[in-house]
Amino acid sequence: MPNLHMFADSHASMIALVAAGQGVAVMPNEAEALPHPQVVFVRLHHPIYYARSAAVWRKETPENP
Repeated sequence: MPNLHMFADSHASMIALVAAGQGVAVMPNEAEALPHPQVVFVRLHHPIYYARSAAVWRKETPENP
């Protein structure tokens, strides 16, 4: 069971926490575009997907501006 005690608001913040030795992070492949000399990116061979993406906007906002 993971011990979640730190949270980050961006991929760059997550990478900085990992570099500081504060744990590990599960991130999308695109995060490799933000390399850090003290972080190693390891691709998961069979990742378990735990989140889905969605787009939302206010009802009053037209769908096609």
